[in-house]
Amino acid sequence: MELGDVPLEPVDTSLYGFAGEVLQPLGQIPLPISLGVEPPRKTRIVCFLVVDMPSAYNLIFGRPTLNVFQAIISTYHVMLKFLVGNKIGEIQRDHYTARKFYVEAKKNSMHKMEVDTPSPEDHESLPAQEAQRCVTPTPVQPAEELMSIQLVPGEPEKTTKIGSQLNPTLAR
Repeated sequence: MELGDVPLEPVDTSLYGFAGEVLQPLGQIPLPISLGVEPPRKTRIVCFLVVDMPSAYNLIFGRPTLNVFQAIISTYHVMLKFLVGNKIGEIQRDHYTARKFYVEAKKNSMHKMEVDTPSPEDHESLPAQEAQRCVTPTPVQPAEELMSIQLVPGEPEKTTKIGSQLNPTLAR
């Protein structure tokens, strides 16, 4: 993305591919990301893992980023919607354009992307408490104590966890 000599924050995690391959990130970097073109526009600091590998993608939004933006994605509609104050912002593309960009990116797997720094006048401002560094999200805790149940009788390795307050007849 040609960010220059921006210092990366160390990260102690690995990325795992679908085929089981393991990739060690070079580090992580907080970047301001803006969604939307005209008001409503929303900007947040998002922490990205940096990897050194060819890819058809410049970046990948995961659940933490979607949560920061209070966003939902519809892959069927090639659309992303996000909350900005009491309005709904939306980004929509068509399947033809999405496919065209994907095919072009695959041809030039080491393509470049210009980073557009958002101006404060045309978007919802960043929350004051938002730091300019990556923060590890707090893991979600279950609302109640969980108990393990066997899914298939005679196969103890096939289990799942359910709420311990669930009616015992429903748990069977």
